Amino acid sequence: AEEVFAECSGLTELIFPTSLKLIGAHAFHYCQNLLSITCYRTTPPAVGESAFDAADESIPVYVPDEALASNKNNADWSKFTNKQAITYTANGVKYLLTSVYRFSFEVIGCTDEVPSVLAIPSTISYRNRSHKVLGIKKSAFNSNEKITEVRIPESVTNIGEKAFQDCRALTKVDIGSGVTTIEDYAFCSCTALAEMTVRATVPPAITDESVFYSVNNSIPVYVPAESLADYQAADFWEEFSNLKAIGSTGLQTPSMPENISIQGGMLHNPQQLPVSIYDLTGRIVYSGNATTVELPAGIYVVSCNGASRKAVF
Repeated sequence: AEEVFAECSGLTELIFPTSLKLIGAHAFHYCQNLLSITCYRTTPPAVGESAFDAADESIPVYVPDEALASNKNNADWSKFTNKQAITYTANGVKYLLTSVYRFSFEVIGCTDEVPSVLAIPSTISYRNRSHKVLGIKKSAFNSNEKITEVRIPESVTNIGEKAFQDCRALTKVDIGSGVTTIEDYAFCSCTALAEMTVRATVPPAITDESVFYSVNNSIPVYVPAESLADYQAADFWEEFSNLKAIGSTGLQTPSMPENISIQGGMLHNPQQLPVSIYDLTGRIVYSGNATTVELPAGIYVVSCNGASRKAVF
């Protein structure tokens, strides 16, 4: 509406949903401390007179990829000169920028280059900053025929509806400790699933019986030892008849593969396993499955197969 947030000097970030069609006159008049605007609508919303007076014209305005050209040519948004695409792709995984100010992304899909053993990183480097990966959106990997194994990091809190539905090559899932919710049909019809590890000490809420529909409920499901009884009593988790404590017979403690080595200032990865490399501040500097990786001399943390160790390049 008109003037609804006028002179709100504390506003630093605006996030507009796909449903927004109109921003009233003077709606953000004299909101001079804005740092960024994100708009998920593919058609630019109409903007009333002086809606963004006093806002810095160089702040980033993030819009969907397919709307980038129309936003750049839209008279209502001509004030802003720094328009950027809202998505980011790295190592075959597509990410959606969910908050510029809080530096976070969500996984929204993949390309043909996605590795069969998919290790989603907990952080990604974007515009020289480390951004957390906080969620996996609806249908992100739905019906993917390539992925055989997925490792979901501790930063992810939510696995969205149909995220891995019909991934019929998927045999192994490792869910990180931060996941609190798994939505409808998330792993429905993953009929090849043979083993699952869930590292959350509190059993993630399963929103519906469809989450693991057609998954064999006798597969081993490994959970924290101190939470085994909680999983055995939790809605829907109790239907898995082979719940076991992490570290019990049949589950190996994650270890660095022997053929991952650092020689001559270069990482060697002959089997092309998914590898993430971080600097000592925790910023990710490489994520992928190249056979060799060369970095500037220094000390880094190499992560692979759920295990991490320091390495000198």
